[in-house]
Amino acid sequence: MDTPALPRLPFDRIAEVFDDQRALPPDAIAALQRAFAELVDAGLASLVEPGAGTGRIAIPALAAGLRVTALDVSVPMLDTLSARLRRLPEVADRCDVVHGDATALPFDDDRFDTGLLAQVLYLIPAWEQALDELVRVVRPAGRVMLLQERTWMSPELDRWDVAWRDSTEQSGHVPVPQVPDDDVSVAALAERTNQVAERELVSWEFGQKVDDALAGLDRMRPLYEALPDAAWTSVVAGFRRWQATSGLAGDSWLGGTVTLTLVTGVVPACS
Repeated sequence: MDTPALPRLPFDRIAEVFDDQRALPPDAIAALQRAFAELVDAGLASLVEPGAGTGRIAIPALAAGLRVTALDVSVPMLDTLSARLRRLPEVADRCDVVHGDATALPFDDDRFDTGLLAQVLYLIPAWEQALDELVRVVRPAGRVMLLQERTWMSPELDRWDVAWRDSTEQSGHVPVPQVPDDDVSVAALAERTNQVAERELVSWEFGQKVDDALAGLDRMRPLYEALPDAAWTSVVAGFRRWQATSGLAGDSWLGGTVTLTLVTGVVPACS
Protein backbone atom coordinates (compact mmCIF):
# COMPACT_ATOMS: atom_id res chain seq x y z
CA MET A 1 0.00 0.00 0.00
CA ASP A 2 1.28 3.44 -0.88
CA THR A 3 1.87 5.80 1.99
CA PRO A 4 -0.57 8.72 1.72
CA ALA A 5 1.03 12.06 0.95
CA LEU A 6 1.48 14.27 3.97
CA PRO A 7 0.08 17.80 3.87
CA ARG A 8 2.68 20.27 2.65
CA LEU A 9 3.29 23.77 3.90
CA PRO A 10 4.25 26.71 1.71
CA PHE A 11 7.64 26.62 3.44
CA ASP A 12 8.60 24.12 0.73
CA ARG A 13 9.20 27.03 -1.63
CA ILE A 14 11.22 29.14 0.79
CA ALA A 15 13.56 26.57 2.36
CA GLU A 16 16.65 28.25 0.93
CA VAL A 17 15.76 31.66 2.34
CA PHE A 18 14.10 30.53 5.57
CA ASP A 19 17.10 31.07 7.81
CA ASP A 20 17.63 34.51 6.27
CA GLN A 21 14.03 35.41 7.12
CA ARG A 22 14.00 33.97 10.65
CA ALA A 23 17.64 33.77 11.72
CA LEU A 24 18.36 34.20 15.42
CA PRO A 25 21.07 36.63 16.53
CA PRO A 26 24.26 35.20 18.06
CA ASP A 27 23.24 36.11 21.62
CA ALA A 28 20.00 34.17 21.21
CA ILE A 29 21.80 31.11 19.85
CA ALA A 30 24.23 31.24 22.78
CA ALA A 31 21.35 31.52 25.26
CA LEU A 32 19.63 28.54 23.66
CA GLN A 33 22.80 26.47 23.86
CA ARG A 34 23.09 27.25 27.58
CA ALA A 35 19.47 26.22 28.17
CA PHE A 36 19.95 23.01 26.21
CA ALA A 37 23.20 22.22 28.05
CA GLU A 38 21.22 22.37 31.30
CA LEU A 39 19.00 19.59 29.95
CA VAL A 40 22.05 17.45 29.23
CA ASP A 41 23.40 18.10 32.73
CA ALA A 42 20.03 17.05 34.17
CA GLY A 43 20.13 13.72 32.32
CA LEU A 44 17.55 14.76 29.73
CA ALA A 45 19.71 13.83 26.77
CA SER A 46 17.23 13.12 23.94
CA LEU A 47 15.03 15.75 22.33
CA VAL A 48 12.39 15.58 19.61
CA GLU A 49 11.42 18.72 17.71
CA PRO A 50 8.35 18.56 15.45
CA GLY A 51 8.46 21.41 12.96
CA ALA A 52 12.25 21.50 13.05
CA GLY A 53 12.50 23.05 9.58
CA THR A 54 16.05 23.87 8.54
CA GLY A 55 17.43 23.32 12.03
CA ARG A 56 17.71 26.82 13.43
CA ILE A 57 16.82 25.37 16.88
CA ALA A 58 17.94 21.78 16.38
CA ILE A 59 21.53 22.73 15.57
CA PRO A 60 22.09 24.74 18.80
CA ALA A 61 20.57 21.75 20.66
CA LEU A 62 23.07 19.43 19.00
CA ALA A 63 25.88 21.83 19.78
CA ALA A 64 24.89 21.67 23.45
CA GLY A 65 25.25 17.89 23.49
CA LEU A 66 21.68 16.70 22.98
CA ARG A 67 20.65 13.86 20.71
CA VAL A 68 17.99 15.38 18.46
CA THR A 69 15.21 13.93 16.34
CA ALA A 70 14.24 16.68 13.90
CA LEU A 71 10.84 16.11 12.29
CA ASP A 72 9.10 18.21 9.66
CA VAL A 73 6.34 17.86 7.08
CA SER A 74 8.39 19.76 4.49
CA VAL A 75 10.93 17.72 2.54
CA PRO A 76 12.76 20.80 1.15
CA MET A 77 13.18 22.13 4.68
CA LEU A 78 14.62 18.81 5.81
CA ASP A 79 16.88 18.69 2.75
CA THR A 80 18.31 22.05 3.80
CA LEU A 81 18.81 20.76 7.34
CA SER A 82 20.55 17.63 6.04
CA ALA A 83 22.86 19.76 3.91
CA ARG A 84 23.76 21.86 6.94
CA LEU A 85 24.45 18.74 8.98
CA ARG A 86 26.86 17.47 6.34
CA ARG A 87 28.91 20.57 7.04
CA LEU A 88 28.83 19.78 10.78
CA PRO A 89 30.16 16.20 10.99
CA GLU A 90 31.00 16.59 14.69
CA VAL A 91 27.26 16.68 15.58
CA ALA A 92 25.56 15.11 12.55
CA ASP A 93 25.65 11.57 13.96
CA ARG A 94 23.48 12.71 16.88
CA CYS A 95 20.66 13.99 14.66
CA ASP A 96 17.90 11.85 13.15
CA VAL A 97 16.05 13.68 10.36
CA VAL A 98 12.49 12.43 9.98
CA HIS A 99 9.78 13.34 7.48
CA GLY A 100 6.48 13.27 9.33
CA ASP A 101 3.37 14.98 10.63
CA ALA A 102 3.39 16.68 14.03
CA THR A 103 -0.20 15.53 14.62
CA ALA A 104 0.70 11.85 14.13
CA LEU A 105 4.25 11.38 15.36
CA PRO A 106 5.81 8.11 14.14
CA PHE A 107 7.28 7.27 17.54
CA ASP A 108 6.39 4.98 20.46
CA ASP A 109 5.05 6.33 23.72
CA ASP A 110 7.57 7.65 26.28
CA ARG A 111 10.48 7.54 23.82
CA PHE A 112 12.14 10.92 24.45
CA ASP A 113 13.39 12.84 27.46
CA THR A 114 12.27 16.19 26.06
CA GLY A 115 9.94 17.52 23.38
CA LEU A 116 10.13 21.01 21.89
CA LEU A 117 7.80 23.10 19.75
CA ALA A 118 9.47 26.29 18.58
CA GLN A 119 7.11 29.00 17.31
CA VAL A 120 5.23 26.48 15.20
CA LEU A 121 1.82 25.71 16.75
CA TYR A 122 0.02 28.45 14.81
CA LEU A 123 1.07 26.73 11.58
CA ILE A 124 -0.71 23.51 12.55
CA PRO A 125 -4.53 23.59 12.17
CA ALA A 126 -4.91 20.70 14.64
CA TRP A 127 -2.43 22.28 17.05
CA GLU A 128 -3.95 20.74 20.19
CA GLN A 129 -3.49 17.30 18.67
CA ALA A 130 0.14 18.14 17.94
CA LEU A 131 0.65 19.11 21.58
CA ASP A 132 -1.05 15.90 22.73
CA GLU A 133 1.24 13.90 20.46
CA LEU A 134 4.33 15.58 21.86
CA VAL A 135 3.28 14.81 25.43
CA ARG A 136 2.63 11.20 24.39
CA VAL A 137 6.13 10.57 23.08
CA VAL A 138 7.93 12.18 26.06
CA ARG A 139 8.53 9.95 29.07
CA PRO A 140 6.99 10.60 32.49
CA ALA A 141 9.02 13.26 34.36
CA GLY A 142 10.41 14.40 31.02
CA ARG A 143 9.97 17.93 29.71
CA VAL A 144 7.69 19.43 27.09
CA MET A 145 8.83 22.88 26.05
CA LEU A 146 7.48 25.77 23.99
CA LEU A 147 10.00 28.21 22.59
CA GLN A 148 8.27 31.53 21.95
CA GLU A 149 9.52 34.69 20.28
CA ARG A 150 7.40 37.29 22.04
CA THR A 151 7.45 40.42 19.96
CA TRP A 152 6.72 44.07 20.69
CA MET A 153 6.40 46.41 17.71
CA SER A 154 6.85 50.17 17.72
CA PRO A 155 3.79 52.25 16.71
CA GLU A 156 5.43 52.93 13.34
CA LEU A 157 6.03 49.23 12.65
CA ASP A 158 2.54 48.36 13.84
CA ARG A 159 1.03 50.81 11.33
CA TRP A 160 3.27 49.39 8.60
CA ASP A 161 2.30 45.83 9.46
CA VAL A 162 -1.44 46.55 9.48
CA ALA A 163 -1.25 48.39 6.15
CA TRP A 164 0.73 45.58 4.53
CA ARG A 165 -1.70 42.92 5.75
CA ASP A 166 -4.66 44.96 4.51
CA SER A 167 -3.02 45.37 1.11
CA THR A 168 -2.28 41.66 0.66
CA GLU A 169 -5.68 40.53 1.91
CA GLN A 170 -7.46 42.89 -0.49
CA SER A 171 -5.63 41.14 -3.33
CA GLY A 172 -6.89 37.71 -2.23
CA HIS A 173 -4.14 36.51 0.09
CA VAL A 174 -5.48 34.47 3.01
CA PRO A 175 -3.09 34.83 5.97
CA VAL A 176 -2.33 32.02 8.39
CA PRO A 177 -4.42 32.71 11.52
CA GLN A 178 -2.18 33.46 14.51
CA VAL A 179 -3.91 30.78 16.58
CA PRO A 180 -3.00 29.84 19.21
CA ASP A 181 -1.26 32.92 20.54
CA ASP A 182 1.44 32.71 23.21
CA ASP A 183 -0.94 32.87 26.18
CA VAL A 184 -3.28 30.21 24.79
CA SER A 185 -0.30 27.95 24.05
CA VAL A 186 0.98 28.25 27.61
CA ALA A 187 -2.48 27.53 29.01
CA ALA A 188 -2.78 24.44 26.81
CA LEU A 189 0.62 23.21 28.02
CA ALA A 190 -0.48 23.74 31.63
CA GLU A 191 -3.54 21.55 31.00
CA ARG A 192 -1.31 18.67 29.90
CA THR A 193 1.77 18.95 32.11
CA ASN A 194 2.79 19.92 35.64
CA GLN A 195 5.03 22.62 37.09
CA VAL A 196 4.81 24.90 34.07
CA ALA A 197 7.41 27.65 34.25
CA GLU A 198 8.36 30.50 31.94
CA ARG A 199 11.92 31.71 31.51
CA GLU A 200 13.11 34.67 29.47
CA LEU A 201 16.36 33.64 27.81
CA VAL A 202 17.36 36.80 25.96
CA SER A 203 15.92 39.91 24.30
CA TRP A 204 17.06 41.80 21.25
CA GLU A 205 16.01 44.75 19.17
CA PHE A 206 15.32 44.61 15.46
CA GLY A 207 14.34 47.06 12.78
CA GLN A 208 15.16 48.91 9.60
CA LYS A 209 14.47 52.22 7.92
CA VAL A 210 11.40 52.64 5.72
CA ASP A 211 13.55 53.02 2.60
CA ASP A 212 15.29 49.70 3.32
CA ALA A 213 11.97 47.97 3.99
CA LEU A 214 10.57 49.20 0.68
CA ALA A 215 13.66 48.03 -1.17
CA GLY A 216 13.24 44.56 0.33
CA LEU A 217 9.59 43.98 -0.48
CA ASP A 218 10.35 41.62 -3.35
CA ARG A 219 12.25 39.33 -0.97
CA MET A 220 8.88 38.52 0.56
CA ARG A 221 7.46 37.24 -2.73
CA PRO A 222 7.93 33.51 -1.86
CA LEU A 223 5.65 33.97 1.16
CA TYR A 224 2.79 34.91 -1.19
CA GLU A 225 3.24 32.31 -3.90
CA ALA A 226 -0.54 31.83 -4.23
CA LEU A 227 -0.92 35.39 -5.54
CA PRO A 228 -0.57 35.72 -9.33
CA ASP A 229 2.27 37.95 -10.50
CA ALA A 230 -0.16 40.68 -11.54
CA ALA A 231 -1.78 40.67 -8.10
CA TRP A 232 1.62 40.79 -6.40
CA THR A 233 2.66 43.75 -8.55
CA SER A 234 -0.58 45.49 -7.60
CA VAL A 235 0.01 44.83 -3.90
CA VAL A 236 3.49 46.33 -3.98
CA ALA A 237 2.39 49.35 -6.02
CA GLY A 238 -0.59 50.01 -3.77
CA PHE A 239 1.50 49.67 -0.64
CA ARG A 240 4.07 52.10 -1.96
CA ARG A 241 1.25 54.59 -2.59
CA TRP A 242 0.09 54.11 1.01
CA GLN A 243 3.60 54.72 2.31
CA ALA A 244 3.93 57.93 0.29
CA THR A 245 0.90 59.40 2.09
CA SER A 246 1.40 57.73 5.47
CA GLY A 247 3.67 60.32 7.00
CA LEU A 248 6.40 57.69 7.43
CA ALA A 249 9.49 59.23 5.89
CA GLY A 250 12.19 57.18 4.23
CA ASP A 251 14.44 57.44 7.28
CA SER A 252 11.68 56.55 9.76
CA TRP A 253 12.61 53.57 11.92
CA LEU A 254 10.44 50.45 11.89
CA GLY A 255 11.56 48.58 14.98
CA GLY A 256 10.67 46.36 17.87
CA THR A 257 11.91 43.95 20.49
CA VAL A 258 11.87 40.16 20.63
CA THR A 259 12.07 38.26 23.92
CA LEU A 260 12.99 34.62 23.48
CA THR A 261 11.00 32.76 26.12
CA LEU A 262 11.21 29.09 27.08
CA VAL A 263 8.08 27.60 28.64
CA THR A 264 8.60 24.21 30.27
CA GLY A 265 6.20 21.63 31.68
CA VAL A 266 6.89 18.30 33.37
CA VAL A 267 5.09 15.27 31.92
CA PRO A 268 2.95 13.58 34.61
CA ALA A 269 3.20 9.89 35.35
CA CYS A 270 -0.11 9.22 33.59
CA SER A 271 -0.21 11.60 30.61
